[in-house]
Amino acid sequence: MTSNCEIRFADESSPEVTYEFRICGTAIPYTPAKISGPPEDCYPEEGGSVEDLDITLLSIANADGCFSPTTEQKTQIEAAFEKRIAEDQKFRDNLEYRLAEDALNRCQSDDRSDELYQRWKDGDR
Repeated sequence: MTSNCEIRFADESSPEVTYEFRICGTAIPYTPAKISGPPEDCYPEEGGSVEDLDITLLSIANADGCFSPTTEQKTQIEAAFEKRIAEDQKFRDNLEYRLAEDALNRCQSDDRSDELYQRWKDGDR
């Protein structure tokens, strides 16, 4: 299920500068393992992750207000943000949680909302 969120991010080296990103990804619902009962009814846990992240820089703000970056700046900032996601597991986990929340909120309006919500709730770690 495709999910998205918007996140504000302050650069640690320049905390007065704030970046706003739209992040989209495919949320893979978590299915807990079933390890009791007959072997034919048991299965391992699956999912609980987000794949195919697409990151888009929406705006940059500093003390003087918002401004639009050049295409080159936008590409560099998006690449740096992707690098942080790849290198900082806690940051990535937080991001994946926010995307999963978005997917859950949209599922609740789906016809299968009760089933999907229960599956997500049971897998909440």
